[in-house]
Amino acid sequence: RYAAGGSNIGEDEATKLLTASFADLHDSVLALTGEYRGAQRVVLWRDEKVVAAAVLQVHADSSVLEVPIFAASKTARRKGHGAVLTALLIGLGRRLGLRTLVISATDESRAFWVKQGLHSASFCRHAEKAALRALRTSGLVHAFANSTLMAMPIGPTAAGAADDDGASR
Repeated sequence: RYAAGGSNIGEDEATKLLTASFADLHDSVLALTGEYRGAQRVVLWRDEKVVAAAVLQVHADSSVLEVPIFAASKTARRKGHGAVLTALLIGLGRRLGLRTLVISATDESRAFWVKQGLHSASFCRHAEKAALRALRTSGLVHAFANSTLMAMPIGPTAAGAADDDGASR
């Protein structure tokens, strides 16, 4: 049985998880200050333990849900918890009327994100490429060193959507 919470629920446990997962994580990410002051933290619990956590930012103008930080507990990896948290984030993005999910993937996490349906810009559909370009141009995206931005459609046209060339993904 899972439970999920926001910024104030499981804050200490989520901070420990994120700190353990990213050695050089800036304090502003953990405290949701500075460039992260508009961000929120989402925590996934299983059996009274934090198994995954993410920091997310809504970019309403570009209809993007950005997840610059996402981590699963080392002891909880490869058990589906990351997929559960991803599904919750996609559902949240859809409820907010957003069209694109953008994440910052480390080398270690890239294969996980591809399994979840995200792709780097060179493999994205036109709409996701445009969303990534708009975020980069505006300086709003929170990409980290040694990470790759990846995206996927999450909006109402995401299922079975056709690309500009008519190809279905």
